[in-house]
Amino acid sequence: MITRAREIYRQIAWKHRFDYILHLDTDILFPRDGLKKLISYDKDQVGFVVHFFYTKSGYKRAIRGVPEKLRRSYESVKSAPAVFKSGNILFLEDKTTKLDYMSWKELKELQKQKQPVRVYASNLSCCLVKKKVYSSMPFRAPPSFRWEDAMWYYAESEEKGFEFWCDTSVRCTHLNTDWGIALKSKQQTTYQLVIGDSSSKD
Repeated sequence: MITRAREIYRQIAWKHRFDYILHLDTDILFPRDGLKKLISYDKDQVGFVVHFFYTKSGYKRAIRGVPEKLRRSYESVKSAPAVFKSGNILFLEDKTTKLDYMSWKELKELQKQKQPVRVYASNLSCCLVKKKVYSSMPFRAPPSFRWEDAMWYYAESEEKGFEFWCDTSVRCTHLNTDWGIALKSKQQTTYQLVIGDSSSKD
C-alpha cells in the first residue's frame, strides 16, 4: 500500500516538474523551519534523525496487536536511530534479524561535526529528495521482498550514485504509530509533500 502511494506521488511530482518531494510520516513532528533547512543543504537526498521506540511506553504501543512471533523483530530495533550504516540485513544469535542502523553512540560522534553527514540512507519517514533523483527512481520492490520498498530504494539509490545525507543535529520526535491499530486500518500512515514554484501569495 505504501509503495503504491509513494509511486503515485512521485509520478504527480514528475508530471508537474516539482523541484522536490518531501517524504514525511504522519507521526513525525517536523521542525517549523525544517523544510527551509533541508533545501539549503542542496543534497540529493537529506533528512533529520528519526528514532524507533526509545521508551518502554513507545515500545509497548508499537507491539500492541502484533503477533507474538513478530515481536522479537520490534525488540531488535528498540532504541535505534533510523539512520542506516549499510543496506545489510543482520542475522542475530537469537535467530531474529535487524537492519544495520547506527547506534546512539555513533550518532553522538557525528553530531560533533555540526553539519549534514553522508550516510548509507536516511529514513524515508523524514527525507527531502531532489527532482533529478525522484525522476529516475520509481518506488518498487519484488512481492517476495519482506523489507518493504524503502530498502530496495536505498540499494537502487546507491547503485545509481544518488547520495543520502542526514542532519544529525536535528532529531524529530516520533510518536511511534500504534501498529496494532495501523495494521487493521485502511488509512495510509505515510504521505508526501511535493514542492514546486511558489510565491508569498501561496
